Amino acid sequence: MKNMTIGEKIRAKRVELKEDQITFGKRFNVSHASISDMERGKTQHFHKNILNFVFGLEDDYDSELNMIHERLDTIEGFLNLN
Repeated sequence: MKNMTIGEKIRAKRVELKEDQITFGKRFNVSHASISDMERGKTQHFHKNILNFVFGLEDDYDSELNMIHERLDTIEGFLNLN
């Protein structure tokens, strides 16, 4: 079983709730277009409350998110090397 991306987890939670992107976005005061972008991996900006909801986290999600961003920075830095 492959690891799911953050976007795939957001979509899985939305589908589990049987909500469309508009309804799911309204939970967090986020547009359906933003939800679509998150699900498709077209943005690295994830709404804090959505991450807390999807991952069942409390206010201490920052360390996990920081680790993800550090990994992305490292990967991007590596890919930009010539």
